[in-house]
Amino acid sequence: MIQGVPGDLSKIKAGYRAAQQTRFSTTRTSLGGTGDAHIAGGLDYGRVREVCRDMVRNDMLIGQMLERATDNIAKDAAPIPATGDPLIDAEITKAWADWAKDSAICDVAAMNNFSDMLWAVTHHLLMDGDVFAMPVIEGDIAKIQLVEGDWVTSPTGGVRGDGIIHGVEINDLGKPLRYWLSPPSLAQYETQGIRTSGYGKHTPKQAFDEEGNPLVFHVRPKPKRISMHRGMPALTPVVELAGQVDDLNFAKILQQQLSACIGIFIERTMAEPGDTFLGERTSEQYGTSTQILEKLSPGAVVKGGEGEKLHMIGGSAATTEFMAHLRMLLRMIGANIGMPLCLALLDASETNFHGYRGEITEAREGFKKLQQRIRDHFCAPTYRFFVRWLAFKRGWNLLDADLIRHRWSFVGWSYIKPLEDAQADAYQIENMLSSPRDILAERGLSWEDTVRETVEDQGSAIRQAIAMAQAISQETGETITWRDVLNRKTPQGTTFNTTKSTSEVIQQEGQQ
Repeated sequence: MIQGVPGDLSKIKAGYRAAQQTRFSTTRTSLGGTGDAHIAGGLDYGRVREVCRDMVRNDMLIGQMLERATDNIAKDAAPIPATGDPLIDAEITKAWADWAKDSAICDVAAMNNFSDMLWAVTHHLLMDGDVFAMPVIEGDIAKIQLVEGDWVTSPTGGVRGDGIIHGVEINDLGKPLRYWLSPPSLAQYETQGIRTSGYGKHTPKQAFDEEGNPLVFHVRPKPKRISMHRGMPALTPVVELAGQVDDLNFAKILQQQLSACIGIFIERTMAEPGDTFLGERTSEQYGTSTQILEKLSPGAVVKGGEGEKLHMIGGSAATTEFMAHLRMLLRMIGANIGMPLCLALLDASETNFHGYRGEITEAREGFKKLQQRIRDHFCAPTYRFFVRWLAFKRGWNLLDADLIRHRWSFVGWSYIKPLEDAQADAYQIENMLSSPRDILAERGLSWEDTVRETVEDQGSAIRQAIAMAQAISQETGETITWRDVLNRKTPQGTTFNTTKSTSEVIQQEGQQ
């Protein structure tokens, strides 16, 4: 103890208050350990996934929110080969387009084309926490098999002491070595139950081949914990909150029903003789008379007896606090899947245009991050697998590293305010605040493709205009130029000398 310091002050420490248990902090258990340690319980991990699936199936709002988020993320995408050989690039592009659009060719189950698989991978990633895809050579065709998360489980369930974390076997450095698969049999496709140890027999699948190419594409969210080898559903933190929304909605319905009811309090000047009857009855004795009790109906007139005074009791009016509280809960749920309230409810009446634009812009930042995650862990491995298969079929050099070089082009999001947004893009290019390549990339477009297609389209239009102008000139004897036929808007920044006559301009163009 420090001499000269009072005893109470000597206990003061410069630590973090967040580490102290107080009445303001939630009591937390099972703190510490790796990311995998928090999902060690096989039943708990499977239950979380199934609860979130049930929410998506049965909750009238959460399921739609998740689908809307998937629609914004899983945009149509196509690879752009960059082998350095235009002929090979064109051949790969055509082969991929034919393969990707045919579900009978690209999908083992022959149910989904590549665009459908991309949507399913995104949806499972949000709903289940992760999803798997495996490249398969079936006969002589390259195909992809999608695998749900409950197909990959440990033989004994949960996290084992031999480095198998819910079906993902890792080495000392955390690198996946094998994936333990336990797919359902035909008889088990209709059975229910949380799967902690798969559907039966387990088969190990190597994570990589001898050349380091992945044999299992494990798509999971961005790693919040590096030491976690399985993903958690996006709805995990709001499972209880979703139940509160249901309770709040039920309470509101009950309140509305009570508000629609009326009550009548009968004040009498005379004491009621005898005991009061309890329960339902159709009549009551009052003095020496019998009064018939009738149900109220629209237009009914309630007449009081002698010495009776009637007091009407109405239900309380609906308050505005319900919608404010409901919006708060929905905002919290939407925040976990990157969905602002205006997107979740398809209702922007709560904000102005600038607020709506800000929410959409921020949401798209999250969409792009998850889109890049799916691109790197599903789209790119699928493309490399396809090109290696195609190279083997065509007899190309499989050791050529440039053969699999490519990039992905996703369909971009539409302009929120088309004219102003397009003008802003043009302003950035004109003042060299950004390059045309970057501007088009933000819109999901390729600079090379856009320039090539623009030149081809304009060249085709000019050729047709020249041919038509010549035909008209020969037919009428009038001097017609292709600009008369193809009346195009003057490009920005272009000036014309109006001092020359039309004939002089035509003569000068002919000399050129």
